[in-house]
Parts: sequence; structure tokens; C-alpha cells
Amino acid sequence: TGPQINTDGTGQPDYLDVDSDDDGCFDALEGAGTFVLADLTTSNNLADSDEGSVDLNGVPTNLGSPQDTTSAVIDDADKTGCGGITGTVDITDTSIPGDTLDMAVTDNDLNTNPLVAETIIVTVVNDVTLESEQVTLTETGPDTGVFAGTVGTTFGTTAGTNDDGIFNTQAGDTVTVTYNDDLTTIGFTAVLTDTNTVTGGDTGTVDITDTSIPGDTLDVTVTDNDLNTNSGVAETIVVTVVSDNGESEAVTLTETGPDTGIFTGTVATTYGNAAGTDNDGEFNTEAGDILTVTYDDAFDALGNDPVAVTDTNTVTGGDTGTVDITDTSIPGDTLDVTVTDNDLNTNSGVAETILVTVVNDITGESELVTLTETGPDTGVFSGNLGTTFGTTAGTNNDGTFNTQEGDTVTVTYDDSLGTTGNDPVAITDTDIVLGDHDNDGIDDITDIDDDNDGIPDLIETGGNELDGDEDGDGIPNWKDTTDNGTGDGSITDYTDSNSDGIPDIYDFDGDGIPNHFDLDADNDAIPDVLEAGNIDSNNDGLVDTASFGTNGLADEVETSSDSGVLINSPINTDASSDNNPDIILYNFLDVDSDNDGITDTTEAFSNNPNYNDASNNGQVDGFVDSDNNGWHDPIDAEGTFPTLLNSDSDSIPNYLDLDSDGDGLPDTFEGNFQVSDGDNNGIVGTGIPDDSDGDGLADTNDPDFAGNILGGFGFNKDRDGDGV
Repeated sequence: TGPQINTDGTGQPDYLDVDSDDDGCFDALEGAGTFVLADLTTSNNLADSDEGSVDLNGVPTNLGSPQDTTSAVIDDADKTGCGGITGTVDITDTSIPGDTLDMAVTDNDLNTNPLVAETIIVTVVNDVTLESEQVTLTETGPDTGVFAGTVGTTFGTTAGTNDDGIFNTQAGDTVTVTYNDDLTTIGFTAVLTDTNTVTGGDTGTVDITDTSIPGDTLDVTVTDNDLNTNSGVAETIVVTVVSDNGESEAVTLTETGPDTGIFTGTVATTYGNAAGTDNDGEFNTEAGDILTVTYDDAFDALGNDPVAVTDTNTVTGGDTGTVDITDTSIPGDTLDVTVTDNDLNTNSGVAETILVTVVNDITGESELVTLTETGPDTGVFSGNLGTTFGTTAGTNNDGTFNTQEGDTVTVTYDDSLGTTGNDPVAITDTDIVLGDHDNDGIDDITDIDDDNDGIPDLIETGGNELDGDEDGDGIPNWKDTTDNGTGDGSITDYTDSNSDGIPDIYDFDGDGIPNHFDLDADNDAIPDVLEAGNIDSNNDGLVDTASFGTNGLADEVETSSDSGVLINSPINTDASSDNNPDIILYNFLDVDSDNDGITDTTEAFSNNPNYNDASNNGQVDGFVDSDNNGWHDPIDAEGTFPTLLNSDSDSIPNYLDLDSDGDGLPDTFEGNFQVSDGDNNGIVGTGIPDDSDGDGLADTNDPDFAGNILGGFGFNKDRDGDGV
């Protein structure tokens, strides 16, 4: 025998090796003949009945196909005789969570029974989470060799339960199906796979104007390319906007253009402190409200159906503006006007301007006033307006107001945005024009000496509070003759004997000019400034000074500037014999300052035809007062005050001298022989004389008293005819 052949070099020679070339295809199949895999035994060789045999006579009998060595038997690259059909496997290429994945295996080798639809099982694995599902595929029909089936998916970020029939998936996962093909066309086995890629969408966003004020239009935007279902047209969606006051509006958003995936729309607002009507296209809002837009994105970047997304608008208000004008003024003052409203500060880099209207409520004159911001970004705007004395309206918008005492000047500012976001009603402030009767630049309310005679007003009114309002009716005491309420509790007296509208206590001489404006409060032609003991060198009825401080009282008559305390009290010559319980009869209120029964006018001027008191009533005859200062015009017009008579040339003028001629006989006796001076003190009567009307002139000598003796033969006679 020759050497034994061992093609594949393994431990057995070819005649004992069932796969001589070690190519995986058995020699019985690669050799000549028509044997197939089913003909092989478990030893991968032919059954005896197929190998051939001999009969009883030893003659070979070939029951199978003829067997012979072929090239395939010894060529490991040739597997002729071993092949089946190479199968294919397929799964849906892409999916999103929630999709059902379709799978199919095509392999006719699996069609073992052409009469029924058979089934196979494949394995499907989520390559990221490693969740695994065994999926049964069913032949699409008897003898087709095509097997199909499905597996469901749901969103999940981690592995679900294996073999529960549904996969957890999210964007980025891959799902692989595996089919093990046991027989390919070349006779090998093969592991066949196909992969599904899990994708997501666009995570949508929603936006609404961040802040607003009532009246604004709110912009609403949704960005989500998943909504762009038709790239050829601009599509629409609807979102819901809700206010925390309960109102709701459905807002239609329109794509900004075909295929953009950006959808925009608007919703209007108006001021309202309660919910408006739903879906009427306009929200009622006020400061503090929150408006929320909601977009329910069905599909985000992970493939999830996320919770709805929202954005909010906060409704804000503005600054409730204020306006201010000088509280009180006198004609000639400059009025300061201020508006404070930061809403007007529209440019923080510059000082801006606004216009306001100022009106004289009495005359109707109107002025537009420009207010300038006090500095960039302050929101405070100020300006001013001049005034001048005028009893009627001046020219509108000429920059200066005509004003007089009693006028009110009102500035109006129309604030368009309040703190609640509303458009409030216009606001105003008012300047009250006060008088300045002495023209010292200090209004009469502030001025404690309104006529500049050097006598504080409170003294001139007997301690009654002229500018108070005792009954709270808004009328100052010095003008109020009726007590009709409860006010500030100030001291006053309402008696008005002559019905001139001024209580007697404030107008002692009844001339219609109140004492605090009256330069001659007792109307005896001697100005109060002199009767009080002050100096008036130019005969203007005013104390000689150029300095009044801020209280309006001449500095020269008070202990120090603005102290309000007099250096010397006003003179009261007959203080011990005056008879008026309601008021101190200082000389400037006393028509008979020495109480000798002869009036000051008579004694001071001795029947001067221009300054006479023929009736002895204590007031100058023929009173004329064209300038309403309370002082008789003829003597007011004198360049210097006439010299007061002083018959005995002593230091005391006659109207203060109980013995004017110094002859030892009191004026009381010489003036009226019928008047008794029982205590011989030069004063009428015995003790304190009666004075029913409290004017300082004794009843016996007062024409106002019915029992006077002025008609007797002895009164004020010139017995020697020398004119005195």
C-alpha cells in the first residue's frame, strides 16, 4: 500500500475524515452524488444503506447516487452540495417612542411544511439599555418563507422589563433584531441583524412679553418644528393664555413663513380690576396680575411627551404722579410748580421736559408752563410762573399771571399711568393768593403786623385770633359774624353792631377796614404808629424801618429780628381809667386817650377845619379814605404829620395832657363846666367813668350815649373869643 492522504493535515487520513478539507461541508455531500444534509447520520456520514453494499454473492450494489471523490472534497474553498437559502432580517429603520416596530425574516429554509404558516422567534435588544424582547414572527402564509411580527415601544430612559412585549426607548437609542440563519447558500450559518434608530423631535418653547402695563399688546411665540407638518404653507396653532384673575383667551398663532416652525400672535390688554369676558380678544389687567401662556408640546428632543411648557407676563403699574404748586402767594411772587412721576423719565440719559396747565380759577387766565427734569433720570420736573397784581385776567400764555388776594391758582397734571396700571383722573394742586396789605413781601397770614404800624395784629384785635376759624366754616374769624360750628378753638367775637361784615372787635372804628389793616384804628386822624409810640418821619402811617425779617414786624420795635416781642408796649395813657372789659384801649384805639372828656382829634388839632371833630364823637369829621388804608386822606396826604397841639409847650401834647394850657385847671373842667371831676384827678367823673360803648370816651361826653351833656352851655366854649 502507498502513503495515506490527509488533505487537511488533521489527525485522521481522508478515508477516515468525514470532512477531508475541513471546510465544514461534509465529504458525503461534496462528493459525486445527489445526497443532501438530511441523508447524513449523526456522525455526518452516510447511512449504510446509502454507502452501497454487496449481495450474498459479494457483488457490489449501489443503492444511492454514485459516490466518487470530487475536487470539492479536497478544496476548502468549494462547498458545493452544502448550501441552503441565505435569509434576510429587517426592522423599521427609524422610530420615535410610542411607535410599533415592524420586523420581517425572509428564509425559505424555514418553510419546512408547505401546508401551514409556521412561526419563528427572533431576539430584539435595546443596545443602550440592554432591554431584550423575544418576538414571535409568523409566516405570512403557507409556503411563503416570509415571517413577520411587531414589537411596541414607549418612552423610557431606562430598561423596561425583558420579554414584556414592549420596549422602553428614547431618542438616541438603537434597537437591534437578530436572526440566526442556520444554512446559507454556501452551507454556513450566519448571524443576521438589522437596527432601528430611535429619534426625537424639537423640544418646543413658548414665550410671552415679559412685562406689560394695561393697554399693551402682548406678543406670544411658539417655536417647535414638529408643528411644521406642511413645508409649503404657513400653518396655524392655538395656545391658551390665562390671567390669575381667571380670565382666559385662546390665541391663534401663525407660522412666520412656510417651513419656519415659528408661530407668532398677539393678545390685547386693557385696564380692569376684575376678569373680563373669556375669548373676547382682550384681557382685563392691572398691576400685579400674572398672565400665563401654555403650550403642550407632544414630542420633545428625547422623543418624550413632556409636560406642558409655560411662560408668564407680569403686569406692572407706573408711578402715581404728584403735582405741587406753591401753597400760598402774594401778587408779584413767583410760583414754583413741580411734577414727580418717573413714568415721564423716558430717556435716562437726558433731562426731559413736560408741559402743565395752570389756571387762575377766578379770572380764567391760563398759562402753559414748561417743566424741566431736575437732572437725567430723576423723574422730577420743575418750573415756575411769575405773577403780578391784577384784578382781571391777563393775556393767556404770556408767562405771567395777574393775581389778587382771594384768587386761587390751580395746576393740573394728567397722569396717564398709576401704580395699579390704570389711567387715573387728572390731579391738581392749588395756590391760594393771599394779601400783602403793607407790601413788605410777607403775606398777611404769615405777617404778624399786616399794616406795618409797628403794632402786632394780635394786640390790635385785643388778643382775638383774626386768622383763626373758631367755628370751622372756612371763614377767617375777622370776616365771620356767625358762629355755626366747631373749628380750631381760636378766640374771637362775632358781634357786628353796624352789620358791615366785620365783627366789631376787629374793626374798632367801624369804617370797614379791620384794625390790622387800618392805619388809624380809632379814626381820630392820628395814625396808630404815632399813638403807639413809634416813629413815622415821612407821614406814611408806617413805622420807619427797612427791615421786617420774616415775621413782618419791624425789627426796630422788637427785641431782636423775628422775636415777635416788642421792646415797648403800645402807649396807654389812661390805662387806669379806661372802662372796656373786652379789649385794652391803647391810645391807638382810644378816642380820648387822657380820658378828660375831650376827644383826641379836638385836642390834637383844635378845630382845624381839615381835621375837626365838631360832634366830639372821637372820629375826624368828613372821613375820606380813597386808598382804603383806614386813615383820613387829607392828613394822609401831608408830607409831614402836622404838629400836635401842645398849648403849654411841655413834653405832653394836649390830647394826652390833663391840663393842656398848664393853668392849673384841668381840661375836664375847662372843657365842660357841667362835667364833674369829684376826685379832682383831671378825669371825667369820680373814679372810672362810665363808657357804655367802650370807645374810651366817657358817656357824659359821648354823643353816642343818650344821657350825654354835650348840649349844655359849658361844653368846649371859647369864652374870651380869642379862637382858643
